Amino acid sequence: MLISVINRLSVVCFLSFQMTSYGLYALFYHRLFGYGMGACVIEISSMFLHGRMLLLMYGVSKSSFLFMLNNLFNIFTYLTCRIGSLVLLLYLTIDDCQRLPLFWCYWLRGSMSIVLIMSFVMLYRLIRSDFMTKRSRDGADTDIMMANNNMNGYTKTH
Repeated sequence: MLISVINRLSVVCFLSFQMTSYGLYALFYHRLFGYGMGACVIEISSMFLHGRMLLLMYGVSKSSFLFMLNNLFNIFTYLTCRIGSLVLLLYLTIDDCQRLPLFWCYWLRGSMSIVLIMSFVMLYRLIRSDFMTKRSRDGADTDIMMANNNMNGYTKTH
């Protein structure tokens, strides 16, 4: 449980630091506003990830039409908005490096690479959880996206 909290906290801290670094650079140097808009496009897929969490919290079955529809939108927006935007932003950061100070060039490349790797891992976990679910002995779906099937103190009702 403690390791799960530490992992979540480290991801939140890293993403906050990365977004702050983009924001500070854009604020002080009046550049990279397009990168900031690209970073905002990434968050479109979060709407369906949170919808998935709400559906699970309210005990909606993974085989229901509503959950499957949310799954399709989730995977589509995850691939196009999150992964596509991250790949494009990483390419533009590499391509536009001559316009950036050296520190920011390497900082943005490294942080975008780490976030892209984290996004691929999260996509794998999402696909494994929703499309390759295991049935437990009592017939309930197990969800590997949630630590111990406990959603921050909420338990699923079956």
